[in-house]
Amino acid sequence: MSDITKRALEASLKNLLLQKPLDKITINDIAEDCGISRMTFYYHFKDIYDLIEWSCVEDARRALEGKKTYDTWQQGFLQIFEAVQQNKPFIMNVYRSVSREHVENYLYKLIEMEEETGNHCKAEEIAEITEHMVSLFGLWDYGKVVPRLVIAVYRKDVEKCIQLIKEVLMESQKPWKMVESPLYYRYADTVQEKSFSGVGNNFVRALATEIENKEEYEFLKGNKELEAIFSQYLK
Repeated sequence: MSDITKRALEASLKNLLLQKPLDKITINDIAEDCGISRMTFYYHFKDIYDLIEWSCVEDARRALEGKKTYDTWQQGFLQIFEAVQQNKPFIMNVYRSVSREHVENYLYKLIEMEEETGNHCKAEEIAEITEHMVSLFGLWDYGKVVPRLVIAVYRKDVEKCIQLIKEVLMESQKPWKMVESPLYYRYADTVQEKSFSGVGNNFVRALATEIENKEEYEFLKGNKELEAIFSQYLK
């Protein structure tokens, strides 16, 4: 019953996105269109962006279902974008309203989904596709490293994790050239671009906190080499 309600909410959101932009849609609108109460919405999702993330992951799951192998990253790329084309109004409306972080987190979620279900080869294939997507869309370069780090964490590969954390920290210190991104070039020389100054250091602190507090990183806690790496960036 829970998944049925979630799919109904997803359908209502997509229906509303045909009528108006995301920033004009409220939880009341979705609940009314779906014929449920606000309380029922909050039982399933914490906010509209939570519903969007779930919808994106479900769309990707359906798009990749039954596709056992990718001969090339281009083929995998096309398979994902078949789903994008089918949901073009949803994708375009969401894209105009979400941040770079939402885009990147969605890509990483696909990898986590496959690792969680034991589809390790597919997770690696999606990671390769994701790296190409980061390049294609001109996103922050550290996003090319994160997919491989997500996989290494799931596999509890200490040596690989430390190597990739070194890479991701180094890349996070390089500026993001927003003007070169086909998705975000319109924000160049705006308040949004200026807000990214210092984001690299914030990223380092956020990653250090995540490793310290999240259970999935338990195997890395107390690692002296890792502590030394973070100490270089957190002086």
